[in-house]
Amino acid sequence: MKNKNNFIYSNNHKHYHTYDYYLNKKYGVKTAKIAINAGFSCPHINQNQNGMGCIYCGEKYHNKNNNLLSPAEIISQFNNKKTALAKKWKNTKYIAYFQAGSNTFAPVSELRKIYESVLDTDKIENLAGIDIATRPDCINREIAGYLSELNKKIDITVELGLQTCHDKTAEFINRGYKLEVFENAYKLLAEYKIPVTVHIINSLPGETPEMMTETAKYIANLNPVPLGVKIHMLYIEPETELYNLYQAGKIKLLSKEEYIDIVISQLEILPPQIIIMRLTGDPEIPEINDISENPTPLWVRKKFAVINDIDKQLIKRGTYQGKLSGFEYLKKNHEDNILNMESENEYHNRLSLTNILSMAKRLFDISIKENGIYADFTMGKGNDTLYIKKACPSCKIYAFDIQKEAVEITKKRMEHENCLDGNVYLIHDSHANFKKYMPEDTELDGAIFNLGYLPGGDKSITTKIDSTLFCLKEALNILKAGGVTVISVYPGHDEGTKEGEKILEFAANLDKKQFDCLYHRLINIPDAPFIIAFQKKTPK
Repeated sequence: MKNKNNFIYSNNHKHYHTYDYYLNKKYGVKTAKIAINAGFSCPHINQNQNGMGCIYCGEKYHNKNNNLLSPAEIISQFNNKKTALAKKWKNTKYIAYFQAGSNTFAPVSELRKIYESVLDTDKIENLAGIDIATRPDCINREIAGYLSELNKKIDITVELGLQTCHDKTAEFINRGYKLEVFENAYKLLAEYKIPVTVHIINSLPGETPEMMTETAKYIANLNPVPLGVKIHMLYIEPETELYNLYQAGKIKLLSKEEYIDIVISQLEILPPQIIIMRLTGDPEIPEINDISENPTPLWVRKKFAVINDIDKQLIKRGTYQGKLSGFEYLKKNHEDNILNMESENEYHNRLSLTNILSMAKRLFDISIKENGIYADFTMGKGNDTLYIKKACPSCKIYAFDIQKEAVEITKKRMEHENCLDGNVYLIHDSHANFKKYMPEDTELDGAIFNLGYLPGGDKSITTKIDSTLFCLKEALNILKAGGVTVISVYPGHDEGTKEGEKILEFAANLDKKQFDCLYHRLINIPDAPFIIAFQKKTPK
């Protein structure tokens, strides 16, 4: 396939953020995962009298007695697999992947012995990280605290099995916990800055394509967004409750074409910075063609063929991961049902006429477009930079602030939200010097100013009319036709009053054939903040 790919997280024909791409960028060499079965069981199985876990969970995943391996056994298991992989790939780093069972289902004292066994550099070489698969109901504050401690020694990722965001489905498949449990575990890991990968399954009983897409939307709206997502098709293994339901004619599996359509819909919604760790699984199922004995479709067993077909369809449809994520983000911020995510006071404050920042964003939304180029000329705490990146994940942003503190705050915030990529430039300098940091032929789709001082910072350090007006004039010169520049002005202090007066005077004298200029303020409060917005007209 000829590569005409502009997807930001790709160096080949892939139109989604592959795990290989991420690992190569992070570690600079081929990095392979080595699956380890450390003997962990599952609380869901142990606590059920019938010994059953989720209805699709086969016997090989049970480790019923939770007989944990010794450090020596884990090292031996790791090195045996590493030796085999080393014959295939030279100069490789490795990730120890604790996969089978629920790998945090033990006291921290036991977890410490197991995880830190692979940190012995005398016995294990070239270890890049540890990946821990577990259930949300096996995460608590003590465990999260320990993982945070471990994360300072080596890169840690936790994989949480969500499978679906729909509690009705979760109850049917006997998942053993409600969505609230997942959310609490996710927030706890985020608090301790532990990256999370979320597992989902397509073709769960009773779920429509729309419901599967809703699960992707749910993941896209997690705060912060997860490091990665694993997607795979439902497998039906013999001697499981799911197998019995299938035999009774109560389970219908997706066709390959249906699966690909759903995966593409999910990819379009997932923000592009999320790593797609898996698009389809690699089931360990005997090659039995009799569908009555082995109902998992033959196409599911051909992993690379499925991936190739997904690649081809993404190219054919001209789509890619995150194509709709910005739209979904804006939609979420506009919908009336946002009341479900805010307190009533927050909701009404946001809708208040006095909330000029909300209005400024609504005006700026006019400029949002795929692969747009934007400038946040007053970075502050990163509110506008983050908003723009979430609204337009494919965009390029130049953000400026004269205070190093502002740059550091914004950087941490963007990293926390998994929104800091190679197209985000956080620049410690005056906005008056912005052209030094952009290619000569740069044209802006939009720019935003939130004048004044850093909230919570030194009020004596504020934007100044001379640099602000110079920056504004230069920015309008390189604004594209249809592009928008929005300025929030605060006349409640001396410099703010001067800025407001001079910018209004400048706007009033702009050529009406080239620009539309909007003035938005409360007329009965003299010192109320106000907005001035500019849109460059399209030549007729």
